[in-house]
Amino acid sequence: MKTNSREKTLAIAVALSLAVLIGDQYVLTPLQKLWSQRSGRIASLKQQLEKGKVRLGREQFLHARWNSMRTNTLPADVSVAESKLQVAVDQWRQASSITVSSIKPQWKQNLEDYSLLECQTETAGNMQSVARYLYAMEKDPLPLQIENVAIVSRDNEGQQLTLHASFTALQLTNTSK
Repeated sequence: MKTNSREKTLAIAVALSLAVLIGDQYVLTPLQKLWSQRSGRIASLKQQLEKGKVRLGREQFLHARWNSMRTNTLPADVSVAESKLQVAVDQWRQASSITVSSIKPQWKQNLEDYSLLECQTETAGNMQSVARYLYAMEKDPLPLQIENVAIVSRDNEGQQLTLHASFTALQLTNTSK
């Protein structure tokens, strides 16, 4: 009789162990994976929501900047656009009392809604005139992006500097957007 009771107890223990094992394999583990996936998705959505809130907060600024770029874009005519850029470089030169030794414009076209006028300038002056030139360039209403700036000293004291600046100017081909 004792062995029968012991067998029942062992059978119940084995059945419980199997139930726990099966429950872990087919219920608990898949639920944990699902929960961790959902937690990752929730974190991703929260991050996207924060980015969206930041963008909404900057909406007015971005619209104003885009409208400024659309209205101040280079003209569609290539020669007029290059002339407008030449006038802008001359204005920066006058505002800074710097000497412009070369201007090398080059068109980068075959872009869908816009073209870029890549330009490399080489100028010379003192630290103050170089700083004023860069400031005038940055504050110009033309939609420019300064790509590269290199300042090299031409004398031992660093009084005479050469500024190599590469920038692109935007020409929108479809301004209705």
